[in-house]
Amino acid sequence: MTFLETNDSPIFLPRFMDGKIEDYQIPITHALIDLSHIKWRPSILENISKMTTNLMVDPVTHKAFFADSKEKENFKEIGYPQVEPEILYSEKTIRKEFIQISIQEQIKAGASVLIAPYLFSPDTDDTKFSINLTLLSETILYLEENKITLPLYAKLCLGLSVLSRLPVINHIYSRYCDDYSDKIEGVIIGIDEFDARKMEIQHLLGYANLVHLMGSRLKVICAPIGNFGEILIALSANAFGSSINIGEGFSTKGLESGTGGNGNTHNRVYIPEIMGSLNYEQARNIEYKSESAESKIDFSVGDPDSENKNKHYILSKIAEAKALQGKTREEKIQYMLNRVENAKKLLDSYIIKYAWKLDSQYLAQWSLVLKKALSWSDPSVDEEELEGLLKELDNSND
Repeated sequence: MTFLETNDSPIFLPRFMDGKIEDYQIPITHALIDLSHIKWRPSILENISKMTTNLMVDPVTHKAFFADSKEKENFKEIGYPQVEPEILYSEKTIRKEFIQISIQEQIKAGASVLIAPYLFSPDTDDTKFSINLTLLSETILYLEENKITLPLYAKLCLGLSVLSRLPVINHIYSRYCDDYSDKIEGVIIGIDEFDARKMEIQHLLGYANLVHLMGSRLKVICAPIGNFGEILIALSANAFGSSINIGEGFSTKGLESGTGGNGNTHNRVYIPEIMGSLNYEQARNIEYKSESAESKIDFSVGDPDSENKNKHYILSKIAEAKALQGKTREEKIQYMLNRVENAKKLLDSYIIKYAWKLDSQYLAQWSLVLKKALSWSDPSVDEEELEGLLKELDNSND
């Protein structure tokens, strides 16, 4: 039993958090939802079950260590112990309670795959990184002892700085792939404050390298993430995912303030042809019209309602992932290179024609990552080789 079949990869994994996505009647194969969201809207499970049986429930154990998040009623209803990370590190009985609650709640929700409890770790030298490995080991033991045979994923909830340091990337790869590749199906990667439109090339290349390495031994899901997720599934990720209004990114600041991640505002619309979004005024300038009749987006006629806009977003993401299915790694990268370069040409033409104060440089950086990835060895990249790539990319971006 697996959650992500190789023949189905890559896919877009929608995260059910926005409005009532389940009412849009969109054909999806897999779904992701936070356990705390289920506690808030338990009826959502019945609706999701009518759409797919491939359900992943995030236990969101990391929220137990953020003051604002853990005080929300829907999170408190889960019942995780309220302790400091240091207590979790030293007390096995408390860790067992976290594991038991998170696993049983996922099973109760009808999950077809399990996620081991995890904490946000800003770096690998942080105590919480070690706690995550211990929780993963003890979760594997818990599943074996209780004869639970559902596939298991580990979630890497990491700080942005890890992406810029090769020894750290290699350490993450070693700890999860060397130690657990025969015990878990895959990993979910979420990076704090990662916005690929604003990232330096080191972070983009570091993320690509992490996925390239992990994907050689495990299934990889990148979520939440925006359009850079397309770059990652062209390399070796099996899925990328996001919600709609709350966002395409993960932010610990958002957990403290309750604002979520960086996402789309109500007056923006996703434009797949430029691999980004425009505000309504810009969409009116170009009289944007969706190629999908199901989403009914046509700015020459009028602004879309929220349901059609959201359907357009999800359908576009599903189509983008589906376009890569059945292709070899080289074919995926070449396809995505063409897509990125065409998106940049189109966006540049709009910037010139309408004098928009936008920057297409992020697309140039994504293109550079793809070009360099073509030369990466499979299944892993030699550290000396990658150091050279980083220097070369730095020079080409000056």
